[in-house]
Amino acid sequence: MVIAAIRLELSIPESGSLKAKRMVLKSLMDKVRTRFGAAVAEVGDQDLWQRAVVGIALISGEEGHVRDMAAKTIGFVESHWEGEVLSIETEIL
Repeated sequence: MVIAAIRLELSIPESGSLKAKRMVLKSLMDKVRTRFGAAVAEVGDQDLWQRAVVGIALISGEEGHVRDMAAKTIGFVESHWEGEVLSIETEIL
């Protein structure tokens, strides 16, 4: 079993409240869950309106497959996120 752990720091400049932030994040996280079968959660900066840290976990039986899934997941987020992706960290376990 091989696991890809992805940590994304996201900017949400148009957010004016925690409610607005969570609405935007929920939409993105639901899309990633549905499209890639990933576990997704907000894992940091929960009290900030215009920043979020999102964790994504992907599991596969083969390292090559999980690396490919991780790259596709990151590409999907970058192309669908309306704010700025501040940082991306990927770890293969």
